[in-house]
Amino acid sequence: MRYRNIVMSFLLSVLLFGCGESNAAIYSTESAFAALKEDGSVVTWGNKSNGGDSSNVTLQNIKTIYSNSFAFAALNEDGRVVTWGNKPYGGNSSGVTLQNIKAIYSTKRAFAALKEDGSVITWGGVYDDRDILPSSVNLKNTKMIYSTGRAFAALKKDGSVVTWGGKDRGGDSAGVTLQNIKAIYSTEHAFAALKEDGSVVTWGGKNFGGDSTGVALHNVKTIYSTGGAFAALKEDGSVVTWGVKDDGGDGPSAALKNIKTIYSNASFFAALKEDGSVISWGEDYAASFVPSYYFVDSSDVILKNIKTIYSTYRAFAALKEDGSVVTWGIKDDGGDGPSAELKNIKMVYSNYAAFAALKEDGSVVTWGNKKFGGDSSGVTLQNVKTIYSTERAFAALKEDGSIITWGNKNYGGDSSDVTKSLNP
Repeated sequence: MRYRNIVMSFLLSVLLFGCGESNAAIYSTESAFAALKEDGSVVTWGNKSNGGDSSNVTLQNIKTIYSNSFAFAALNEDGRVVTWGNKPYGGNSSGVTLQNIKAIYSTKRAFAALKEDGSVITWGGVYDDRDILPSSVNLKNTKMIYSTGRAFAALKKDGSVVTWGGKDRGGDSAGVTLQNIKAIYSTEHAFAALKEDGSVVTWGGKNFGGDSTGVALHNVKTIYSTGGAFAALKEDGSVVTWGVKDDGGDGPSAALKNIKTIYSNASFFAALKEDGSVISWGEDYAASFVPSYYFVDSSDVILKNIKTIYSTYRAFAALKEDGSVVTWGIKDDGGDGPSAELKNIKMVYSNYAAFAALKEDGSVVTWGNKKFGGDSSGVTLQNVKTIYSTERAFAALKEDGSIITWGNKNYGGDSSDVTKSLNP
């Protein structure tokens, strides 16, 4: 899993809610929300330039919504696409014909639409058009598209791969043979392709995982990533790492055995073992540019009986089997959670620097950077069903279908202008 899709990654999550065949959900760019309602209409709020203002487009009969950091692309039931947000970065698609679209993918500043016939159309990235598919490339029979921050990789149905975008970001794969590819993973600057035989091919920024020379990449099951490093989980439960050392590229290989799954944020990996314990590694902020009193090392917390792990940009929160939560990492980014309050937790959500934990009784506990939503004292969070986020704000969907927001006003934390439209 890519780091950019974790903090979201700017957290461009697509968690469905509602019942029956409903497509209702909330989506986000870096600083705006778009709520898809039960009737197929859409309500937006947050930073107007980055998608918070959709007054110039007609949003009806919407099936699902996609986004990059600065713009939205809504797919209609009939396969057409409507776009809005930052015009140079994908908010304006007037130069392309978007019909019979099956799915949409993105870099930070551009979109790539996969059509029903397997062909691909790209738009956005005006200030750096390397994200746009060259007219000389006739891309057909595409199965899936992957991306780094500034490049795309299209996996075709025959297992071959076509790449385009910034050469130093993975857009140039001329130096590698990409055949019999099963899946592709990425850091911010490089790609790693898992082949059907369990071997791995890498390309892109050499220092960011694009060069895996000397790494034993065979019998690989799946791959994870931070902003600049990869971690490959092998079939025998061992893990090998490569890429930027301070981003987790130099993992404790001897200790990485019997691993079940791996989680990551910008610069740390956290490996959940089969016995429920956790091993974490990556940049040692306590010994580098962040003073030690801002850092909570994982050795200071009891990481046993762990069920799953969540993260902000520089902190982790581990949900244990008994419903309690333990945290570590940068204190101001959520690494120092209110442990006494973190009981009976059902799910944890996060943005760039704050966490929001949904309890079994529908109430919510928040912590982390106050300016990012770590302080929800100004709102009543009861009967909450699920939570969504932009980079610096949260939106909680309640059981009655209403929505409550908090965090940075410029990033969607203030929905007062559209409250009536959001309520059922």
